[in-house]
Amino acid sequence: IYIERNRTTKEIKVSKIKSLLENGQLELVNGGISQADSACTNYEDLIINYFSGMNYIVRTLGHTAVAAWQLDPFGHSLSLPYIAKLFGLNHIVINRISDDLKETWKKEKSLQFKLVYPDNSFSYVHTTVYGYTSPSGLNCDEYCSRFLFNHREVSNYLNQLGKEYAANPFHLIGEDFVFSNSKNAFNYLDYAISFFKNVKYSNWSEYVEKSNIDWDVAAKRTGDFFVYCSHWFREDPWSGYFTSKPKLKITIAELGKRVRLINTLTFMYSNHKTLNEKTTS
Repeated sequence: IYIERNRTTKEIKVSKIKSLLENGQLELVNGGISQADSACTNYEDLIINYFSGMNYIVRTLGHTAVAAWQLDPFGHSLSLPYIAKLFGLNHIVINRISDDLKETWKKEKSLQFKLVYPDNSFSYVHTTVYGYTSPSGLNCDEYCSRFLFNHREVSNYLNQLGKEYAANPFHLIGEDFVFSNSKNAFNYLDYAISFFKNVKYSNWSEYVEKSNIDWDVAAKRTGDFFVYCSHWFREDPWSGYFTSKPKLKITIAELGKRVRLINTLTFMYSNHKTLNEKTTS
């Protein structure tokens, strides 16, 4: 969500967003300032990312996020979902794991599982099958027409999706740089979905509530999901914090330390100033 700094337009947009949140038409996911990469981010920066983002949306919108959202980081660590859990995000959606691993999980119908931590707590993990890209046949944006809708193509896709999840499957609608004409896109989706009685729009909380996932028998996993290697990145796999792009990572770590130092000094100065004012008065 982008909220302008201009006071008038900001108040109008915030009011509209709050209304959508109250009506259940919109939910917040992730909650951090950014969707942090877990291969090249220090855990202290992950904590600050979540704290700052959560603090902002609670103060501005009066709501918090409902799930951790990790669709585009290249590989997934054990630390990030654990930190997210400490911020109250018990469910996490992931995407970029290696192709061979995802294929195995699809065959096992174990794309949704418990991620277990060293303290025996756990998070509920939901893995996408085809990422955050709309399935072929539903990827309409600026230029599309209901006359181009291919019922057989979408039907075959949905049947295949049902074979890869143990419970009710889900698919995300979108892609980079789409919804430039949201009215056109949603009109097309409304038309397409009308042909399938078991397909519906859903926010994340509703899906989790009604997906019939039996977590008691779900697979249990632990550890990191690196190396990330897909058909797009065979020549440049991401293998974890210390084994790739060291110059970038030391720069991120050093900048993070300086930011934390500035925040600490600012907090100490503010408290000292407030204490002096109270003593003087």
